[in-house]
Amino acid sequence: MMVLIGFAWLLFTLFLFTLENHWFLFFNTTQSPDLLLLFLPLYAMDQGKRKGAVYGLGIGALLDVVTFSYFGWHLATRTLIGYLVGKNRMNMFADRLPTYLILTALVTLLLQVARGLFLCVALGRWLPLLPLAAAALKCMGWNLAVAPILWFCYHKLKRRVRSRMDYYYYYHL
Repeated sequence: MMVLIGFAWLLFTLFLFTLENHWFLFFNTTQSPDLLLLFLPLYAMDQGKRKGAVYGLGIGALLDVVTFSYFGWHLATRTLIGYLVGKNRMNMFADRLPTYLILTALVTLLLQVARGLFLCVALGRWLPLLPLAAAALKCMGWNLAVAPILWFCYHKLKRRVRSRMDYYYYYHL
């Protein structure tokens, strides 16, 4: 039964990845929401630090393999985000949308600032701050616009998967 649940989350992850990388290409924009980053805190708040870190490791490896960026960047950042959110899940209200939106804004901002600093160190020079700040605000805006939709979809899917595991569902049909 746990294999079935893992398969459902894998399919949902691949759906989010496909949606993020293909559907948003139809719009005339240079950015799209990071759906896998939005899903990671939801999963880590629900499952804890170990599963959050493993899921972050998995999506980080996927993103590092398919994107042309510094190899290991997504792997390290997503694993760290999954671990830290999962570790602090008892300090957060996991089933509240406002808390999730605040967490989304903070994680996005932290990741964008870390990316900007990493690029400055990797290139050996300071980059202009205004374009980096504009890109960070645009990314945060996209993520905050899509986060409530993903939050509702996640809770619907979680309820559906858990109802399949219910004793009543299997033994009283």
